[in-house]
Amino acid sequence: MSLWRSKRRYETGRHISDQADDALYALALLQSNGSVTRTRADELRDNLEDGKAVLRTLRDALEHPEEADNYAYTLARRVREHYGDIDKYAINRLNRYLDLLGRTKDDLEYRGDLDEVVEVLELVEELATRTTDQDAEQLRDYVAHTDH
Repeated sequence: MSLWRSKRRYETGRHISDQADDALYALALLQSNGSVTRTRADELRDNLEDGKAVLRTLRDALEHPEEADNYAYTLARRVREHYGDIDKYAINRLNRYLDLLGRTKDDLEYRGDLDEVVEVLELVEELATRTTDQDAEQLRDYVAHTDH
């Protein structure tokens, strides 16, 4: 794998992992029934939007693999395979999660169905982080073994 590709995969993985982490943080705060100030509400909505962006990326990759980033498609396939779904069912699952996050973003209320969203975001964060760590190692190896 080229240096450029490893770096790009690393950055993409890091971004997806960070977005999933932000959404998980917001969902944890809502689940704990903590008080939400206006400033905090805006932050939580932004974090929930990050979660929606992750889920949209995965859904879009499964719907249009020919247009998807290779990394996003690979990640979407791994999530789909984790649940044993075919593309159609995985897309429906992701659309349901997008709707749940959308309603949560509107009213900042935690619903029991969000436990499933938390589970998929945790899986995405784990897969993205694991892949990011592998890409970072490849970058280090590339730099260490390159003649300067």
